[in-house]
Amino acid sequence: RLMEKFAARYCDCNPEGPLSFPSADTAYVLAFATIMLNTDAHSSQIKNKMSKESFVKMNKGDGDTPGASEEMCSGIYDRITTNEIKTKDDDKLEAALANQAGRAKE
Repeated sequence: RLMEKFAARYCDCNPEGPLSFPSADTAYVLAFATIMLNTDAHSSQIKNKMSKESFVKMNKGDGDTPGASEEMCSGIYDRITTNEIKTKDDDKLEAALANQAGRAKE
């Protein structure tokens, strides 16, 4: 529900221009795909990483369903694979888990 509301609000606030989408569904799919790409690109548990070509193809739509532009998808892919999306608490959680793992080995 949160992602649906985000997508609807995004489209309401960006009705025209290079960052607009043909529908809230397109914004929803791209936002969700971006989260999935972030996990895919930065998780050591995922061995077969998504290619740029696959990400763009998955999100640019097809003849029947409009999607985001190829340029936008390509840019998102480059930025996400280069810079992981993290919250401020992620670093604290990682440090705490590493600390616990170190104590468990003792």
